[in-house]
Order: sequence, then structure tokens, then C-alpha cells
Amino acid sequence: MIIGLHAKWLRKFFILYIAFMFCFSSALFFPAQIKAETPSLGKYEKTSEPITINADTLEYDRGKDIYLANGHVEIIQGKIRLTADEVIVDNKTGDISASGNVVFIDEEDRLTCESINLNMNTKVGVIHNGRLFIKNGNYHIEGNEFRKISEDTYKIDKGSLTTCDTPIPDWRFRGSDVKITPDEYLTAWNVFFYIKGIPVLYSPYIVLPIKTKRQTGFLIPTVGYNTMDGFKIKEAFFWAIADNVDATIYSDYRSEKGLGTELEFRYILDPYSKGSLSTNYINEWLTGREKWEGRYLIEHGFTERLNAKANINFVSDKDYYKDYSETIRERIQRSIDSNIWITQNWPSSSLYLWTQYTKDLTKANDETVQRLPELGYKIVENRLYELPVFYSLNSSATNFWRETGKTGQRIDINPKLKGEINFLRAFTFSPRGELRETFYSRSKDTEESTNRFLYGMGAGLSTKINSIFNTEGFGPIDRMKHSIEPEIDYEYIPDVDQKNLPQFDAVDNIARKSAVAYTLTNRFSARYTKGGEVKKHEFLTLRLSQSYDINEENRYYNLTMPKRPFSDIRGELNIKSEQMINLFIDSKYNPYTGYLAELNSDLRFQIGRFWYLTAGERYTKEPRIEFLTGGMGFSLPFGVDVSGSVWYDIYLERVREQSYTLKYASQCWSVGVVYSNRLNIVDKIERNIDQILFTIELKGIGAVKLY
Repeated sequence: MIIGLHAKWLRKFFILYIAFMFCFSSALFFPAQIKAETPSLGKYEKTSEPITINADTLEYDRGKDIYLANGHVEIIQGKIRLTADEVIVDNKTGDISASGNVVFIDEEDRLTCESINLNMNTKVGVIHNGRLFIKNGNYHIEGNEFRKISEDTYKIDKGSLTTCDTPIPDWRFRGSDVKITPDEYLTAWNVFFYIKGIPVLYSPYIVLPIKTKRQTGFLIPTVGYNTMDGFKIKEAFFWAIADNVDATIYSDYRSEKGLGTELEFRYILDPYSKGSLSTNYINEWLTGREKWEGRYLIEHGFTERLNAKANINFVSDKDYYKDYSETIRERIQRSIDSNIWITQNWPSSSLYLWTQYTKDLTKANDETVQRLPELGYKIVENRLYELPVFYSLNSSATNFWRETGKTGQRIDINPKLKGEINFLRAFTFSPRGELRETFYSRSKDTEESTNRFLYGMGAGLSTKINSIFNTEGFGPIDRMKHSIEPEIDYEYIPDVDQKNLPQFDAVDNIARKSAVAYTLTNRFSARYTKGGEVKKHEFLTLRLSQSYDINEENRYYNLTMPKRPFSDIRGELNIKSEQMINLFIDSKYNPYTGYLAELNSDLRFQIGRFWYLTAGERYTKEPRIEFLTGGMGFSLPFGVDVSGSVWYDIYLERVREQSYTLKYASQCWSVGVVYSNRLNIVDKIERNIDQILFTIELKGIGAVKLY
């Protein structure tokens, strides 16, 4: 059995090794694109700028209009500079022949060679034993002879390419019959890949895109193994259909699951019309199940004010994200929505048509209420002439549908009126009122139509107290401001019988209300000078709020239950520095039980670019949710970076997910390893999934991933 077990792991190691060498070599010799652009010798148009020549000795043949320069020769034409020991210049044609310590500088690009025959107007010529440095991408190209062989193609008989700056580069490609087509491809035959001067890989042919534009071709494949999916390989083909249209086709093989195919399609018609469509299909041949996912985001502007947007998300079954998603947010979400909007906007109002379909990921979806569709008209808050009075309107007509359960239609009209009165130059008084008429095509238990009418009113009183402190002499901050903003608000909604109404959403059950809410906000901000510019930054906000329910205090029924008119005390703290500390805490404290009812917190402490510490907590008493998150990253000497993150479920007393990264980065290459472990729970069945990801990147060429 032990021999069989070892044999099984040897087979896995052999498969992974072969896959790694395939992906590594294919990524090196056939990548789909390079981020940096490789300029060609003929990238400039013909120019008539004058030529300036400086040298120790300079002879001129007036009849032929030819200059012969010797000793410390320097020739300048615009941004082009050429230095050499000897130069012959044909002033009529712009032809130059240079030899001896030749250096040709074109802005940030630099060419050194033994000799060069070049036309300064067209930049076309022949270079002997040259070394070319291209700043954009940090490319170093060497060759025995650079020659233009057609209108837009150049050839190097024997050449090499690297992005390393050292005399003996950490890596380089070396091949023969190298051809460069500007803004298209670099190709070469009989290519060796060298590490520190030692050949380690060979390819009879190599193709490298040498432009920043999108390029059709195969992307770098990913290969790996984990305890849930088995052996995995994912290959992708990118298709640059047009400047504004492209697509990516994926083939995703998983030995313990099956074969998947994904299609992504993207387009941009104009700044207001674009789309991204993705469909992923997986055939789980071992289980006989077929799963698929669709994500479609489409925006289209018909006119400046008429536009449409569709955000459609759908999965074939409720466990799809638990099985295949790599993100925590998707794995723990309880439902997904698909929405389609068509909106006509005016300066102060809008008309919309909205369709929403919700898929419940926790249970069967046949009782989930869907909006198919809703027609609405809104008026944003507008001032009534020059009066301190503002009006607004929310109105909608909705068709509710579901496979099982009651369906129906509803019309809801909700006009609002608000005043804003400033007095004593310190206080703002804001009375308000609203009406709400709601019509239903059916009642809760019968097919007869029904309606509900209610009103609401309230008023708010607020003020703002500012204190400004002079802090000159204490660093760059010269002023600090502390603002105290107390606010009190009363809201009243009468008790209306709603027992006969169908229950589709929160609009159908608006509880009576007679409550006072009070809030105290403290803000701290600083004024400072940075780079000669005066800036303001609010670095701390502290807000406390609570409400008092008058109805609860006056309750005359169920007196065996203690009255609790005071709501939870909510505290919000937000500390924001420009570079070092960001802290957010949102908590609710129950004054009757003496316990926290809810707590959400996030902390990020960062020094410089690579040193950071994160911590967070999510706690809800009802329903019980309690987990901690943490992360850390720091840079060590010699280009080593270390980082990690943990998600700990306090309720289950388990680490639900953890990830650790170790990366080494050199000037022209990097290597990293990522270990991750997550606890996957589907239908109360727990399964640990371990995964290791290796990355190797040659800067300017691309990255290879093995996990």
C-alpha cells in the first residue's frame, strides 16, 4: 500500500513537472502580449531639421557637399545625437557612415556599436555589432548586424534579448534570423533561453508581440493540483476582434470534476455604451451534472438622457459559488440579483422601467418574489420658487410574480414636502410631511383589490459649533478644526391596519412610529501645506446616535414583557490618515442587556509601500455571525516580500480561510509561492481544500503560474 501511495504521488509529481515545463516554455517562447512597446529603427518620419557637426578636424568637399570628420565627432539633429571617432556625412542626402566607439542616442533610447551606416532623415541603415537599449520596457537587444530588409521589417542575423541591466544578465533569449516588424512581432529561429549564461531551454522558433496594443493569441496557461479539483489546466485564447471589441475563450480541465468552457466578450461603442458578457459552462462527467454561470453587464446610452443598463447574474444551482468561486464574498452570499433598467432623465425628475429577478442560494427559489417589471417616476428634491420649501415624489407601479405563492400588482404614490428654516444664524429647523397612497390588485386572502392610505410627518433641529485652533510651529499643519454637530429629529406615522395587504416587500408593512432620534457628531480636520498647495483633510469622525420609541413607552398590552423604548446605541468611528492609519468601527450597544448587538471593524496600518497590518471583526448577535479577519505584509532585505491573511470563524472555532505569500523580486525577474487553505462547507459536509501557487515572472515578457 505504501509503495502504491508513493507511486501515486510520483505520477502526480511527474504530471506537474511535465505541465510546468510545457507552460514555462510556452510562456517564454509564445506569450500573447508584452506590456512594453519595442520601438523600431524606422519609427520617425522624414525630417528636414538642420544637422550640426563638431569634431577635432573637419574637411568639406564643396563639389560633392560631403563632410569628413575625425576625432571626438558629435553630430546633432533635433533630439538625435551621434558620437564616433570618424564620420562621413553626405549633406545632400543625409547619409552618414560612422565608425569607432559609435553611440547613437534618440531621446531615452541608446545604441552603441562598432560602425553604422545611417540616413539621419529616415533613420534607415545598417548597424554592425550593436547593443540597443530601449527605455520603455528596459529592453536590451544585441546583434551582430541590424539591417532593414523590407519597408517595415528589420533583421538581426544573430541576436539576444533581455530586460536585465547587469553585464551578465540573469536571463536572456539568444537566437538567429531575428526579425522585427514595428508595432507587431519579433520572431527568431533556434532560440535558447539562458540563465546566467547557461542555456536551459530550447525552442526552434519564438514569437513575441512588440507593441502595447491588444494582440490576438494564446495567453499564458495555468496548471496545478488541489485536493478538491485534482489536476487542473486552464488555457485561454484572446481575440482582438477590433479596436473596441475583443473576446477571450477558456478551456478549463479539472481531473476530479470535468471539463469547463468559458467565453468572455467585451465591447465599447462610446463612453456611454459598453458591455461585458461572460458565460462559463462545466460538465462534471464524474457526477453527471452540468453547471453554468452567466454574468452580463451592458450599458447603452440612446441619448444624453435616455439610457439602459442590464446587470444579469445567474447560476445553474445554489452551490455553484461554493464549488468554484475563489472569493469569500461570493461563497457566503445568500442570493444573487439580476436587474434591467431603462431610464429617462430630466433635470429634476426621472422615469424608469425596472425588472429584477432574484435567485435564492439557500433554498428552493419558487417562493422568491420577483419584480417583473416595475415602472416608476421620481422627482428629486426641488425648491418651490424662492421659498424655503422643497418637494419630491416617489411613485411606482409594480408587478410581483413568483412560481409558488401569491402574485399581484401594486401602485405606490408617495409625495413629500420639507421646509428648511434658519434662525439665530445658528440653528436649522426642518419640518416635513408626506402622504402615501398604495393600491393593490388583490388582498392577502382574496382576489379583491384593496388599498392603504397613510401619512407621516416629522421635524428636525440641528446646529453646528466650530472651534479653530492655530497650530503653527507644529510641523506642516497650521490649522485644526473641531466641529460638533448635535441633531434631534422626531418622526410620526399613524397606526394603519395592514393585515389585509399582500406581503411582497417592506413597503407593504410600514409600522406605526412615534420616535425621537438624536445624534451627536464630532469632526476633526486639519489644514496643511504640501508641495506648495494648501490642503484640508478630515482625519477623525465620531458619531453617536440613538432613538426613543414613544409608542413603546405608552404600550398598554403585553405588559408582562418589559418596556424597552430606547433603541441600541450606535457608535461610529472613522480615522483616516493620508498614509499610515485607517480605522473604521461601527457598533450597536443594547442598553438593556449590557451587551453588544453588532460590531463591524476594519483597521489598516501601513508604513511606506510594503509594510502593512490589517485586522477586522464581524459580529452580529441575532442571527449569530462572528468572525475575525487579519492580514500582514512586510518587505525584507534583498527584495523579499512576505504577506498573509486569515479568516477565523469564532462561532465554529475554525480557521475558514488562510493564505500566505513569499515573493522574491530581482531587477528583471521575480519568483513567488502562495499557500492557501480554506474550509469548504456544502450541505453541512466539511472539506479542507489546500492549494499552492507558484509564479515566475520575467519582466517585460510575462508570468508563468503553477498551482
